[in-house]
Amino acid sequence: MTGSEIETVSLDALTLVGLPVSGGWQDLPKIVPEGWRRLFAEADAVAALARKVDAYVGVSLAMEDGTFFEFVGQRVFGCKAAPAGLKLLHIPANNYRHRRHTGPLRAIAATFQTIYDDAEELGIPAGIFKLDFGYQADGTVTPHDLYIGIDPIAAPETH
Repeated sequence: MTGSEIETVSLDALTLVGLPVSGGWQDLPKIVPEGWRRLFAEADAVAALARKVDAYVGVSLAMEDGTFFEFVGQRVFGCKAAPAGLKLLHIPANNYRHRRHTGPLRAIAATFQTIYDDAEELGIPAGIFKLDFGYQADGTVTPHDLYIGIDPIAAPETH
């Protein structure tokens, strides 16, 4: 079950503190969870540098020559610098296709595919840039809000 209908939305700019991870498709099931574990272990350090912390967000930045470039992060407000070993990622305001996923985590890729299929059917230029809001530090499975960037995307910047 994937949840809500697909819609076009605009999201304001957001800033994340987290970790870049990259690898081939077959590597992602190992390296992405490891990135999350590392980020969750730094939750206190992130909170100490931010005025406010918010949702955990998985970001698909790009894919090049079979390598996927991802970022696992936590949304922050009023944060000027990341703790040692972490990075800031600034994502400008963009337009997205959105759908809420209410099923198991293993089915998120299929829900993203339904968003891609819908965009193709409507002639909407959906790119590789994706946002996945809904991860929890304690492992609780909650609904995930899934977003696929509508091209052209204003490019994120890592600091």
